[in-house]
Amino acid sequence: MNKMILALSSLTLLCGGSLLAQEVYTTQKGTLKEALESISKQSHLSYAGDSILLESQKVNGVKGVEGIEKALEMILEGTGLEAIIQNETIVIRQKGNQPALLKTISVQAEGEEGGAKEGYLVKETTNIGPWRGKSLQDTPYAINVMSEELLKNLQATTIDQLYAANPTIVLAEPQSAWGASVPVMRGFSTYATTYNGIKREKLQYAVASNPEEYERVETITGLSGFLYGAGNIGGVINYIPKRPTATAQKSITVGNAGGSGYYAHADLGGPIDEKGKFGYRLNLLTQDTDTYAKDQNSERTLASLALDWHVTDSLLIQLLASHSEDTLTGKQANWSLDSGASRPSASSIDTTKLWGQKWGVNENETTKYSANVEWNLAENINFRTAVLKETTKAYRIESTNTIQADGTYSQITTDWGEDYSKIYGYGGYAFLDFDFDTFGIKHELTTGVQVSDSYWDMYRVASPYAVTLSGLTLDSPTHVAKPVSDRTSQGSFKDVFHTRSTNYTIGDSIEFGPQWSMLAGVSHVTVENKSSIFNDGYKESAVTPSVSLVYKPIENLSLYTSYMEGFEQGGIAGASYGGFAVVNANEVMNPLKSEQIEIGAKWTLGDLLLTAALFQIDKGLEYYDLTDITKPRYVQDGRQVHKGLETTFVGRLTPELTLLGGFTYLDAQVKENKESPELEGKRPTEVSDKFAKLYVEYAPFDDLNLALIAGVNHTSSFYGDSMNTDKMPGYTLLNAGVRYVTKVDAYPLTFRLNVNNVTDKAYWINSAYLGDRRTIHASMSLKF
Repeated sequence: MNKMILALSSLTLLCGGSLLAQEVYTTQKGTLKEALESISKQSHLSYAGDSILLESQKVNGVKGVEGIEKALEMILEGTGLEAIIQNETIVIRQKGNQPALLKTISVQAEGEEGGAKEGYLVKETTNIGPWRGKSLQDTPYAINVMSEELLKNLQATTIDQLYAANPTIVLAEPQSAWGASVPVMRGFSTYATTYNGIKREKLQYAVASNPEEYERVETITGLSGFLYGAGNIGGVINYIPKRPTATAQKSITVGNAGGSGYYAHADLGGPIDEKGKFGYRLNLLTQDTDTYAKDQNSERTLASLALDWHVTDSLLIQLLASHSEDTLTGKQANWSLDSGASRPSASSIDTTKLWGQKWGVNENETTKYSANVEWNLAENINFRTAVLKETTKAYRIESTNTIQADGTYSQITTDWGEDYSKIYGYGGYAFLDFDFDTFGIKHELTTGVQVSDSYWDMYRVASPYAVTLSGLTLDSPTHVAKPVSDRTSQGSFKDVFHTRSTNYTIGDSIEFGPQWSMLAGVSHVTVENKSSIFNDGYKESAVTPSVSLVYKPIENLSLYTSYMEGFEQGGIAGASYGGFAVVNANEVMNPLKSEQIEIGAKWTLGDLLLTAALFQIDKGLEYYDLTDITKPRYVQDGRQVHKGLETTFVGRLTPELTLLGGFTYLDAQVKENKESPELEGKRPTEVSDKFAKLYVEYAPFDDLNLALIAGVNHTSSFYGDSMNTDKMPGYTLLNAGVRYVTKVDAYPLTFRLNVNNVTDKAYWINSAYLGDRRTIHASMSLKF
């Protein structure tokens, strides 16, 4: 580990010396204040000027202009204004005047959008499906954005920790279960995510994913059928990888992830050439730590390189390649209940002990290649396209513990005889955007296509086996030696599952004036699902419309209403459920249609963004029928309707106090179930009706860069079975931390300490997994 840290440090120093370059500036057409905010972020200079003038003066945008003086000159051309730079501040004045003559001064301090000084508030979105980047406040969807600096300050080393802080997500399955975290949004589990706007299929899962890869995580809750095609009923999470920066930046972080052992992360980026046409971003990570659970070890590695090429002022090409590996040795068991058994309290199972086998394992290895092109063909025509190839190797040995009626438990640990499973994922999009006016009404018309494809191969090199133990007690786990199995090749299985979706879209973003706007469009979605082994599948299509109306009674308040339809692939019956073989294992269900109505509001109050949304989602119901608990059957029958209120807040309440959080109330019920009418009125499994989160940072000292951190996560009770008899209590988790920034030879040095689950609360995440106990994360980062 020490050698690896030394190597990362040496690489950071090596790359840092010769990559400074003349900065290249790009701003959009708009107000002078908006242009200066953009230049301020790129140059790390403050700006000053008459507040009324800055907000009222309209200026043209610039693209790829080299040097700050030239960029400012072009922006101010024809305005009668000039800019001078004094004391690291851009001062705007009338030509020939002195700065001292200005009456009302507006000063923008140095800082990045989404930074701690801005209360982690992000005002602009990236591309959202077919829509180009828009103001967060004016976009008629429920969107939450986690910025790069927030990810750093959370010290997140797993995706679980991101979901724990996200105010609109409840964790359904931990990353330790099978390599990918599963979130619940608006009461629906989400297995598919997007990568830089490229849709993944459900089987891709996004395992071996590292928070250190991303510069932001955008979450849209609710239906997104028009935006991303099939699936994503509860919402979609868009992971946006780190890109080259306009100015050179280098940092190295060394930390502890909650057990014994350390991790090291180097993040290097900036322009390569003097003109800034080429840029790079390199991220390297290594971790080898024992966790808080005895006999469990976590290893991670990451190497990611992103390149930008500004071919011309109007053409940008972006490339990225990354490889990550994630191995969890000593995998915890999942839990189930036998017929007549009662669920034990979470506190009766000590999760600091390993309740699976020491040779249980999750091994995941993911390689990604992606390319993006942004091309401004003309003043009012833009073309954008992106492609992704993602390959994942996965291997696991896992245990299932089944609680018996007499209070003991039995255990089955299964090795399917696979050397590994290989999951291939491909995706991409291409959109054309046209800007035009009709009778004073502004339009941005977008049309294009999104495609995603995923298939799963298995390579079996040994005969499957299962180790069965019985009569075990919860006093202490029982561990046995790993059996010796034959290594006679059993052959390979190609295209075990294959899913594909295509989404043709046309939409129009319409501005009727300063107060009214509309987003309207329609998609033609085709989904395919097949299997080479089970000879089952389908290919079906649907049209999914979407329309949203936005009204702004005042500048900082947006009211909206939206309607959207969705179309998704049917589920696939698992091999087992509750420790018993599923009767119709691997059966593929038919596609399902759904719809959502939403009414929302977004209010920017000073430096704080407040949002609220009332919603109703109507979706087809899929569940395991446990009429005979020993013979579970996966069925598709009836509807489920989720109604609720979702609120969020993010930003600075005062200059010293940052708040991030939200509250969701959810009324989720089963409707119209013909096969099992007794389910009508029941709450779907694993769905809480209330959850709330609050993250607070308090920086009370003017002369000391110290922040005190506190957090509260509350999740109400939920049910582990469709008949609502297996009720699990809600839980409240408390977090605390501190962050201190000092300097070493003018270079910022940041110390972070976070304690998650301060009270060491024991709780059930869902019916199969227990939550993490108290963990302490500590790190130090040097930026230079």
